[in-house]
Amino acid sequence: MNGLSGGVKNTRGLNGDTGSQVAKSVAANSGTTIIHTVTAGKAFYLDSVALSHDGFGTGTCNLFIRNGSDVLTVELLWLCSAANVIRDRQNQYKYPIKITAGYDICLGVGGVTAHACITGWEEDV
Repeated sequence: MNGLSGGVKNTRGLNGDTGSQVAKSVAANSGTTIIHTVTAGKAFYLDSVALSHDGFGTGTCNLFIRNGSDVLTVELLWLCSAANVIRDRQNQYKYPIKITAGYDICLGVGGVTAHACITGWEEDV
């Protein structure tokens, strides 16, 4: 059945293994929150992201990758809001984004309450 069992497909890592599956979510209303830090000796393959905010207030939120020196390297999603407007965005990547050990996937928030979700897998490098 091409890897399907009961409608659920296991993600296969590039090395043929299923790797360590990762599915995480966070909520925050200010500052930077780390969603996931890539484990030493591993690579993380990000295959989907989602970002939303509550619409109460005016502000911004973003989902981004930063390196081990806390420098933003890739901005994945960004939302800007006016009061009383709920916004959300999702991306599912046809080709997963490979993220190096020690890098963080973060949620940055100012002026709103935001929610972020990520999925992917880690495998040995």
